[in-house]
Amino acid sequence: MSRIHSTATTGQWMMHVPFSLLPAAVLMGVLYSPHIWRLLACCVVTALISEALMMYWRKRSIKAAWSDGSALVTGVLLGFCLPWSVPSWLAIIATVSAIWLGKQLYGGLGHNPFNPAMVGYLVVLVSFPETMSQWLVDGVSQATPLTAHQVATQGNIPLNSDFGAWWAISLAYLLGGLWLVYRGIADGILALATLLGIGITSCLVWWLADFSLSPWWQITAWSSLFGAFYITTDPVTASTTYWGRWIYGLGIGVMTVLIRQWGSHADGLAFAVLLMNSLVPWLDHFTARWSRQHV
Repeated sequence: MSRIHSTATTGQWMMHVPFSLLPAAVLMGVLYSPHIWRLLACCVVTALISEALMMYWRKRSIKAAWSDGSALVTGVLLGFCLPWSVPSWLAIIATVSAIWLGKQLYGGLGHNPFNPAMVGYLVVLVSFPETMSQWLVDGVSQATPLTAHQVATQGNIPLNSDFGAWWAISLAYLLGGLWLVYRGIADGILALATLLGIGITSCLVWWLADFSLSPWWQITAWSSLFGAFYITTDPVTASTTYWGRWIYGLGIGVMTVLIRQWGSHADGLAFAVLLMNSLVPWLDHFTARWSRQHV
């Protein structure tokens, strides 16, 4: 059964997301690399073509599939997740995987248990780890800012990079996300719970573990804000009950920090999202009774 309760609400969510990300896209292109615009275009076009091909094979309406905006949003979100220096063929693999494996394999929008953008992202992250670990800045291949900060912190190396640009982009994500929450398009509980999970866990890790990232960096690193407002709040794959949403968001935040600290990848958001996606049916079932008073 579809987990989307209102097609009007879903359509509104889908169509507003790309617009709220326009300031971040402009900043990324101007401050770092115009490759992000090429990457976004590649992901969006591939997403629409992949959706159309699957609808054709399934003998379904292509127009109806495109009209809900889900393929467009998946392409946009993937474009922001992938390093902008990745070749177009890798972006195509990620996007096709997101649409076919993350969405259409389960019957289409409303039936997919896992976030399609995160499915596509992890497919290429696991398959091409070296390519996915580099970002092109001024023609030079560099580590992601999160990785660079992690290495510098652990090795007591001074940071020479201009991280002000990253924080400016993080601010754009924050403002865009707050606008979605204000308009009732994104779920504020899910976003707040995710950021609380990241904040509380990073404070504990900062206090207990050696060579850990500071809580301020953990929260303001743009994957945290982007994930909290644009990934965690996916209305299809997130928990739907009141307490389920709190647990879901907190779980993503906690696991993101733990994977960052002790995992083999610099950022653990995608892994955390898919792990919590798998627990959503259980969360909805066991928290339904507790949440009735908040409905």
